[in-house]
Parts: sequence; structure tokens; C-alpha cells
Amino acid sequence: MTLKRRVLFYSFTLLFFIGGASLLFVAQGYRYSREKGSVELTGEIAVDSRPGGAVVEIDGVLPLSFADRLKGKKEVSTPTRVTSLLSGVYRLSLTKDGYYPWSQTVTVFAGRAVVLGEVRLLPIPKETSIIPIPGVIEAYPVQGNRALYRTSDQSIGIVDLRTKDSKII
Repeated sequence: MTLKRRVLFYSFTLLFFIGGASLLFVAQGYRYSREKGSVELTGEIAVDSRPGGAVVEIDGVLPLSFADRLKGKKEVSTPTRVTSLLSGVYRLSLTKDGYYPWSQTVTVFAGRAVVLGEVRLLPIPKETSIIPIPGVIEAYPVQGNRALYRTSDQSIGIVDLRTKDSKII
């Protein structure tokens, strides 16, 4: 073999072993920490929601993996597992249209999975059309043709459904 071929052969062999070792480390859950300047074992968070399809954010950032980006995904939604998280405290948030946002502080430990199970998202009440008053989000029938209502600004009132007369109480 010529010298040029030997150098090329040994260079590719070295690159193969370094690349293979790097892939093994990542596959076993290790990641390089820039803050500490060392390789660390990672953890993960598993979360589901009811209803499903809530958008997941960790510390205000969408946790898209390299594979998600290759597939063209724009967001991560429940149910999901967020992997390759370095040990530390994270703020996990779930959002879905028509539901109140949910968030919780989660501590991730090396080599462990934090399983949050099923998070129940609460629906945002819709305005009711029975009461002819803007901003009504809840109404309850009371004596006869009257109803008790609550508005989006937290005012409580009573309305006569026949005459449409209302009074804040």
C-alpha cells in the first residue's frame, strides 16, 4: 500500500471507532454538558394529557429532537417522552386551545424517568347564549324564569328570562 492509502485507511478507521463510540454513548443516554464540560448520563420526562394533543414545552422551549426536526415536526404533543435531559430542574408546560394552560416544576435525575402520567386539562368555559348579557360564562336556573349568572370579569348577577331585566348582586 502506498503511504497515501495507509493514511486514508487509518483516518477512516479512527473516524469509524470515534463515531461508533459516540453513537453508543448517545444510545445509552449520555450527553455532553457545556456548563460542566463533561459527559453526563441523562434523564427523561414522560407525560400524557386528557384530552390528548396538548403542546409540550420545557422551560418555554419546544423539546424537538433531531429526528422530529428531520420529519418536519413543528411541535411536540402529548402523549410523549422527552429524552436526553441533563439532571436539573425544568418547568414543564402543556397548552391546548380551549383549555387552561398547565405547568409544573419537574426535577430530572440522571438515569431516571419522571412519569407524570395523565394530566387533566380544564376547559375554559364558553359564553352561554341563554342569557342575553355579554361576557356570561356560567348560568344556573333559579326560581321560575330567573337565572343566576357569572361573567368573565367575575361579576355575579341575576336575570329575569322573560323581561331580560338583570341586576348585578
